Amino acid sequence: MSAAEEWSDEEQSLLEQALAQFAGISDVKEKWKAVSKAVGSRNARACAERFKACREVALRLKQQEAEGGQDDGKAAGAEAEAARDKAEREEAEAQAAQEEAEAEVKAEAEAAREAAEAETRDAERQRADAKFEAARKEAKEKDAQEKAVREEAAAQQAKGGNKKAAEKSPANEQKAVVDAGGVEEEVVMDEGQRRAADMRRQIEANREKLRLRDEEEAKKKAKKAAQDEEAAKAAQAAKKAAEAKLAKDKKALEEAKAAKAQVPGSGPAGSKGTGKGSGPAGYGSQAAVAGKGATSTQPAGKGGLAGKGGSATSQPVAEPKAPTKPSASSPEYKGWGQKPAAASGPSPAAGPKAAAGPKAGAGPKAAAPQAPQGPVPDSWDD
Repeated sequence: MSAAEEWSDEEQSLLEQALAQFAGISDVKEKWKAVSKAVGSRNARACAERFKACREVALRLKQQEAEGGQDDGKAAGAEAEAARDKAEREEAEAQAAQEEAEAEVKAEAEAAREAAEAETRDAERQRADAKFEAARKEAKEKDAQEKAVREEAAAQQAKGGNKKAAEKSPANEQKAVVDAGGVEEEVVMDEGQRRAADMRRQIEANREKLRLRDEEEAKKKAKKAAQDEEAAKAAQAAKKAAEAKLAKDKKALEEAKAAKAQVPGSGPAGSKGTGKGSGPAGYGSQAAVAGKGATSTQPAGKGGLAGKGGSATSQPVAEPKAPTKPSASSPEYKGWGQKPAAASGPSPAAGPKAAAGPKAGAGPKAAAPQAPQGPVPDSWDD
């Protein structure tokens, strides 16, 4: 029979037993002869080839298992790397969102300020134009009125002069000359007055322009200061909002990381409580539970519970109600306010260990001591 033939389960079992039985034979030929005799249906060469084939199969399986373990480790490392990349990406996105929000708020504030300044400039320009147009129209009307008065006076003077010249009297001629000179003199005076009035109006207009310009500049400065203050307040509010959002996102990210990095198997189900408790009448009626890898926030006293395997919350304790003082005629009034006698046995509310008795090596207790007045220590075992 050759090694390529099929081996039955019985032959395989006999071969394995023979190999274990004759493993101590140092001579290889003698060992395989003994193995072939034990198998019976196979010669020594076939047994050796079968052993070699089985060993190769076992080595391949072992190598495949090792490679599978490496692949699992690589997969776990890849998952951890992906988680880190995701966390970094989320943090970068949060930072970018914060910067974008700040830039948007700043741009909106700047646009609002520029729009307000433009509206203010347009309104002031319109007011100045309207005022200037009104002054120009008023001056034009006044000039027209003065011109009409001068023309009427000149017409009346010319009419009177012609009438006096027609009388052909020396005295009248002299009077007409005098009158004509007076009229001419009056006309010249009216022109000077007009020029003086024009000069005064020009001066007043210049003064008004200067006043309007100063007023406009003061208003611009005041408005710019107010707008800058509003923009600063808006930017500060946006910054605070962005900081609050960033803190919230960071907290959520940290909680996610902590939840992912939590050790599997920890929790209330794996806690193991040990200790002694005396109930409401003993020390430390509030039980403190301490978990391995976690810090308890409850006060610990004598009778507290110490657990291993994770964090756990303490059981709720009902708050005792203050008793009502009976009346003097009631039979319950006798002994009211006096301290009760110390109990000789353990408290019914005590824990299982407290009811079982004192620790080994401890002396007998006369009575349960009163609660200490000072602060209760974290642990009586310290």
